[in-house]
Amino acid sequence: MQKMRKSSGNLWKNMEQAERIKKIEELILQLYEYSRSYPDPRQWLISCAEDYEIDREHLEDSRMVHTVEERVRQQLGDLYGLVRQAMKSVSSRQVRICMQRHWNQMKRTEKSWKGQTLEKMSEVLMDFNWKKAFG
Repeated sequence: MQKMRKSSGNLWKNMEQAERIKKIEELILQLYEYSRSYPDPRQWLISCAEDYEIDREHLEDSRMVHTVEERVRQQLGDLYGLVRQAMKSVSSRQVRICMQRHWNQMKRTEKSWKGQTLEKMSEVLMDFNWKKAFG
């Protein structure tokens, strides 16, 4: 009986692995087909891969890090908008005061990382008391 369970467990693992491989193959085929729309498909594929190369000494200058930073800033902006809406809709004065305090902490957090390195921004976010603010 135990052999059957182990055997069926391996079967599921193999099926999951086969599905992942199939998805990877489909992605590679899509990239290939899309690359064909460029005058130099090989060069286009190489340039795409270069976007993900990271030189640890120049991490801050990488295109990928800039993209991540921008997305984080956008999501924080969305978060600020949601908190602002929540503050307007809360009827309890005590809750509004609490939310305003957390709002101010969020804004101080954002100001403290402007012009900072990604590492410093990460430290500031880690220092922010998320549990206290929203828990």
